[in-house]
Amino acid sequence: RRYQQDADRPAISETTGSRLSPHLAFGTVSVREAWQAAARARAAYVQDGDTTFAASLTDFLERLEWRAREIQSFEDRPLPQTGSGEDFRPEAAADDPRLAAWIDGRTGFPLIDACMRALRETGWLNFRMRAMLIGFASCQLWMDWRLPAERLGALFTDFEPGIHYPQVIAQAGLRGRRMPVVRNPVRLSQQLDPDGVFIRRWVPELAALPDAYLHAPWDAPKAELARAGVIFGQTYPMRMVDHAAAAREARERIARVRHPGRTVPKRPEPKQPAPKAAPRPSRRSEAKQADLPFRSRRPNGIRRPARGPVQLSFDLGQPPSVPESQSV
Repeated sequence: RRYQQDADRPAISETTGSRLSPHLAFGTVSVREAWQAAARARAAYVQDGDTTFAASLTDFLERLEWRAREIQSFEDRPLPQTGSGEDFRPEAAADDPRLAAWIDGRTGFPLIDACMRALRETGWLNFRMRAMLIGFASCQLWMDWRLPAERLGALFTDFEPGIHYPQVIAQAGLRGRRMPVVRNPVRLSQQLDPDGVFIRRWVPELAALPDAYLHAPWDAPKAELARAGVIFGQTYPMRMVDHAAAAREARERIARVRHPGRTVPKRPEPKQPAPKAAPRPSRRSEAKQADLPFRSRRPNGIRRPARGPVQLSFDLGQPPSVPESQSV
């Protein structure tokens, strides 16, 4: 029922998702079978007036369609032709300490570590968290995508090359016209696991930290760290990089290669909360202010101009395309 709302939340997506991806990958359930069953169920829920469940099934059907398109595209255009097959990052060695810390869930970033540990234990992770993991390895840690992609794919119970590798290339900034989105693991942690349920489950060494410091423990006061029993470098690793500086440098490096001579615009600062609006004046006070350049209501006698002809749209039964950041 909450497939649509909770698809990205790591703590509950494992129970609200379909979990059909391993069966689709190995062929124990066909895409056609899943599609037809979901379409029948959606029609039944629409007839019963259950719009919440119907919307989730619509989203599921769209992801099935996107999955089929991605796999077919990968078969038509193998990996070297889907984007720039030649990367500009140094190739990671098998014993690279960055690779080892990343794959073992010891990066010092709570959500990254929780996701990797959960994946190693269960073999499954929702799509947005997978994108975050490979994006962190390719951008913040600046590793060539090939070895991290191989190691990550080996952990999936639903490994599908036609989904996995094109998305890895996209997260590494080698596919598409736009610059890649370098995800902020702290911001994602605060948005998708605000209460820290997922982090505390998979990173128990941080469980005693208050929610305010759980997502970025390096910002916690020493007293809070002492109360929680957190000692960086002993009970929990120090963060490998400054994620903000590493993300900025990654965007600049990618831009220099893909768009020589073009400067990377600075990311806008977070918006400050808008000030409270002043109380709206009453009609009596508004009438006294005849010198204002505009009024909140149209003067008497002036009507809104009639609209021109409106183009009709028809529902042909084709669901809209799904962005590349979604999967079954």
